[in-house]
Amino acid sequence: MFTRDGQLVVVKGSQMSKDTSPSIGGGWVRIRNRLIAEKIVVDKGEYFEFIQDFAFNSASAAASVIRGRQSAGPRRWTHTISGKTYRQLLLEGIDP
Repeated sequence: MFTRDGQLVVVKGSQMSKDTSPSIGGGWVRIRNRLIAEKIVVDKGEYFEFIQDFAFNSASAAASVIRGRQSAGPRRWTHTISGKTYRQLLLEGIDP
């Protein structure tokens, strides 16, 4: 993932859980359904895979949609090299 124009972009090849929990909000379900209907994600058996980059309005939207449950994106997304959360990077003034 990376940020562009204030949006969090999930990159092609990323995975989305097939499972959803009752904690996921209706808005997140609608986005999931749209991703599937528009074939932005495809069924890979155990998960869905993004076949193109997709921009979310917030880190929490991306995390909740991808994980299939309510999720605090700034605390869930981590930088693969530094291990810091998205929130930590933002507090340090670093644009992930």
